[in-house]
Amino acid sequence: MAKIENEAAVKEGIDMYQSEMEKLKKSFPLDLNEITSKHQCFRLMATQTFMKRSFRDSNGEYLTSLEEAINHQFDGYLWNNAKASKAKCERLLSVLSKPMTEKINQGFYSKAGGYDLFCQDLNIIIKQYNARANKEVKFNEVSEKFLKEKVPVATAIQNADNKLTENEQRICEERQKAVLLEQEIKAQDERQRQLEKKIETEQQNNAERMRQVMEKMNMEMSLQKQEMNRAMDSKLREQTDMMMNGFQEKANQMNWEIQELKRKNNDTEERKSREFKEFLEHMERRNAQNMEVLQQQHREQMNAMNWRPKQKSSSCSLQ
Repeated sequence: MAKIENEAAVKEGIDMYQSEMEKLKKSFPLDLNEITSKHQCFRLMATQTFMKRSFRDSNGEYLTSLEEAINHQFDGYLWNNAKASKAKCERLLSVLSKPMTEKINQGFYSKAGGYDLFCQDLNIIIKQYNARANKEVKFNEVSEKFLKEKVPVATAIQNADNKLTENEQRICEERQKAVLLEQEIKAQDERQRQLEKKIETEQQNNAERMRQVMEKMNMEMSLQKQEMNRAMDSKLREQTDMMMNGFQEKANQMNWEIQELKRKNNDTEERKSREFKEFLEHMERRNAQNMEVLQQQHREQMNAMNWRPKQKSSSCSLQ
């Protein structure tokens, strides 16, 4: 019965989470804070739904199964949200860069001073893009890709600009590198921010799960103790009735049954307490392991950021 009930409880929890996330999916793309906040809310709702239905999940097997399924689904929704964000950002850049693309096709920049004009138009596009898409999950990644794609075009325009001296060419190359480097740094900073948000959310979820599990375990132990007490009271009343009705010998024989029942009750309480303690220790170890993985990722990203090159100022850079 416990297996059937717990499997049904897991399914109800998953269905609850998936139903709410599918509604939220219609609003994609969303910024990272909003989708993470909604995920955390729906995850707790799913856990509460599971807790109401679960029965004697003493080793936490089914609760763990629910958490793993929800985490897997959340990764999928993050991917869908990122995909929607990327498409939105690409469409926006396509619209903003259309006039510049037409100028390139018409050879507008293939003249003396053309490279400076190209840099000015590129900066205008990026400023407009930053103002309209700065909350998107794929904001920096898409702009970084866009600028990388424009490097060959910029090089061709630069080479065609006969007015540039050798020194001016070198300066313009540094400008182009500065633009690309700035976007790379912003993209890296954004990935770091997302990871830190994930660590913060995971810490909050771990604390809430521990609270719910302890509440559930305490309730089950209380109910079990009440059942044991009712059984003991029944035995004592039966013994008292026998004594009052003159069945002293049978009443004396029941002493052994009562003592045996007490012993079994004590054994059961000790076993449940031990299982409860082991389960909490297991959850704490698993939470610690998950946090260690996230902290290691955080350390690796911080090391990468410490080793990145310093950005140089340039007139042809993002504002």
